[in-house]
Amino acid sequence: MAETVQLNKTVYGKVTYPNVINTEFSQLIKPQVDVTITPVTVEEFFNYYDELFYDIPTVGDFNSHTELIKRSTEYVGVKTKIQMKLMLY
Repeated sequence: MAETVQLNKTVYGKVTYPNVINTEFSQLIKPQVDVTITPVTVEEFFNYYDELFYDIPTVGDFNSHTELIKRSTEYVGVKTKIQMKLMLY
């Protein structure tokens, strides 16, 4: 049993095509959601630090306790271990 299917073809010219057809691929991209990032307060930072303390590697060039010590001592201006001990006591 043969079934006849009728197909319709619409042809657009070079000028009309961009006005009729969306060529921006907007259907393939998820819409961007505006996210408001609130800054972390100093108190919150130290709460997070306390929570993550044992998860932070002791030694390492990045994301470690030694990196935190290095960056903090550079900021404070401590140059030697003796100066650091004097500041802590």
